[in-house]
Amino acid sequence: MSVATLVIVGAPMPQGRPRHRIVKSYGKAPFGVVYDPPGCKKEKQRIHTIVKNLMREKGYVMFAEHVPLRLDIIFYVPIPTGFSKVKRTKANMALIVPAVKPDLDNYAKLVLDACCGVLYHDDNSVTDLNIKKRYSNHPGTKIQAQPLFEEAPILRQPQRELQLKQNSKIKRQKCLAADAKVW
Repeated sequence: MSVATLVIVGAPMPQGRPRHRIVKSYGKAPFGVVYDPPGCKKEKQRIHTIVKNLMREKGYVMFAEHVPLRLDIIFYVPIPTGFSKVKRTKANMALIVPAVKPDLDNYAKLVLDACCGVLYHDDNSVTDLNIKKRYSNHPGTKIQAQPLFEEAPILRQPQRELQLKQNSKIKRQKCLAADAKVW
């Protein structure tokens, strides 16, 4: 089974609450608009760009549209500066975990939304999700994505090009065979 592993450096950020406002325009009825907080929007764009570059570097391509996916995400949050030396050591060994705000699901929402259109077409294809929040001296996010079933591998770019060449060669042979039958 193929696994795409991506590591995003930098402290993870949770998805903020959506903002609402009423837009009033001259001569038209007012209407409501819902939007992401500015910090979340920038962080989504940053993660989207990083994932896109990592996918290109590692030779991964986006998972097919209706392939059920399993994602394992680990959020490494910075160790609080108020921790003692003993507590820091325990936090690094995962003996102390961050059971504090922000909530784990808010971290996951931001990453799932940011990976849309790069790692997968839409986050509705994520059917299994395993998420963890841990302390670390090196904050970041580790994402492992894989198809739920083995018949949908993630292809590396050279393999994909080879597969396309083979498919076009087979199509040409079929067309020539069909033309030979007609004549």
